[in-house]
Amino acid sequence: MSDGNAAADEPADNSPVRVWANDEVDECEESGPSDDEEALAENAKEDDRETDGSFDSDLSAEDIVTLVMDFAVNFGLAWTQVEHLMKLVYCFAAVADAPARALMQNTVQYNGYFGCGWCLHPGKCIEGTVKYPISAEAPPDRTKEGMMQDMAEVHRTGVNVRGVKGPSPLINLVGFDIVWGFTPDYMHGVLLGVTRQFMELWMSGVGAPYYIGSPQLIRMVDERLCAIKPPQCITRLPRSVELRKFWKASEWQQWLLYYSLVCVHRILPGKYHKHFSLLVKAVYLLLGDTVSAKDIRDSTECLVQFVIQVQVLYSKKEMTSNVHLLLHLAKSVTMQGPLWAHSCFVFEAGLGKIKKLVTSAKGVPHQVMSRVLMASKVGAHNAAASEQVKNFLCSDLCNKEESLALLGKPRAVSESIHRIIEAQVPHQITGPVEEYDRVRISGRMFHSEQYQRPQKTNCTAVRLRDNMHAKIQHIVSVSCSDRKRIYFVSNSYVSSLCFGTTHISCVQKWVAQNVVEVDRQAAPCLWIDWNERQFFCNLANRFP
Repeated sequence: MSDGNAAADEPADNSPVRVWANDEVDECEESGPSDDEEALAENAKEDDRETDGSFDSDLSAEDIVTLVMDFAVNFGLAWTQVEHLMKLVYCFAAVADAPARALMQNTVQYNGYFGCGWCLHPGKCIEGTVKYPISAEAPPDRTKEGMMQDMAEVHRTGVNVRGVKGPSPLINLVGFDIVWGFTPDYMHGVLLGVTRQFMELWMSGVGAPYYIGSPQLIRMVDERLCAIKPPQCITRLPRSVELRKFWKASEWQQWLLYYSLVCVHRILPGKYHKHFSLLVKAVYLLLGDTVSAKDIRDSTECLVQFVIQVQVLYSKKEMTSNVHLLLHLAKSVTMQGPLWAHSCFVFEAGLGKIKKLVTSAKGVPHQVMSRVLMASKVGAHNAAASEQVKNFLCSDLCNKEESLALLGKPRAVSESIHRIIEAQVPHQITGPVEEYDRVRISGRMFHSEQYQRPQKTNCTAVRLRDNMHAKIQHIVSVSCSDRKRIYFVSNSYVSSLCFGTTHISCVQKWVAQNVVEVDRQAAPCLWIDWNERQFFCNLANRFP
């Protein structure tokens, strides 16, 4: 269950609901476990075989599941809205890294045979480590029914079956799929796993055809990387690849999606560059605000090609569990929503917020709990407040997120810009035409090229309607007959997608200038200027 906004319209009955990872609430029919499932669930409570990890808390996984079930299923969520309402909540998805997932499923870890939690790939020992090479026939996916049968057999015989070590307490959660209720974690598996793995191969594989770790080549990569000025919505600035061991997951995300293909272009040999672009394209498609069936098909094709070519270009030794995990990404998105909706980023962000609640070394639990409770009281008081109080308290916050606001002191436009405005604005101009340096659109900041204060960021690149791009030269406010309108003045660009991706465009600037009216659909994008070549990069979903 996520902490996002609930659906606006709740049905006035006591039917159970499922809370999806992408914050959508869907009704479902009431159903209970079968007789076999009840027997196996009882066995799970009695099963006390060893696992690969341990809990620091006195509560076991079984105790935690019992508490969740008692609260969500037996008690539910109750509130009063004209009449008394009750909703039963079912757990739909569980997000965990690989070791924790194996512990929760009660299966062997990724470094054991049959260590994949989503398919029946047996694994193969290569140089002393279990790898997942491509075989002639694709292994079948695991199913909930098959997993339950394996758990029952393990409980009966005491011998592991296809990687299953015994019943899991999570089978007691009504409506939870013990296989596909778990999602491949994008943050650990793709970013800290696959992306970092290939960076290390390129930088450390001395003598290999893909090696680019010599001082001269590293200097070339760093020159390109450190010259990039991202928009303010990308909170971490690019750092040298020699500092990559200190990179956070968000930095690996920026490297994968935006920086890598440009920074290693014509440095990494062509076939390896083209191969890595398959991963970049696939992951970007699966991070969209909405993911279409075509996006799923395209990303599946890219990921399958990528994984197969890893074995061809880099050898079976590099067919790690994280590389194998890529084959299950597209199906997880089909079942659970975009990657950002069920990654560990949100939990890491929550831990960061908890850390900020601690201001001294004494009484840390008390500090956290008291401040969390104080914050929760705000919502309770807000719900009891009158409409006038709500509007007053929320007005500034809503304006920041929803309005289009000009910032700074206005000034008169030059004669040349005034002529361009008069020629291209299709409305009658009845008042002053003024220029600003900054504008805030739906909570995002944009600058014109006239704003010289930022030295390490660049907020002049914008994506407009119909995937058009502009680099803002001037921000102009025009008083028209109906209302005041805001326009961007920008050079015209001819663009074409490059590197086989759907979000990186190589552009060529024309002398002609365009005037484009600003609306709330404008979104920031990344501008890269390298060696007389310019690129616009569309940003993935703004969360995280």
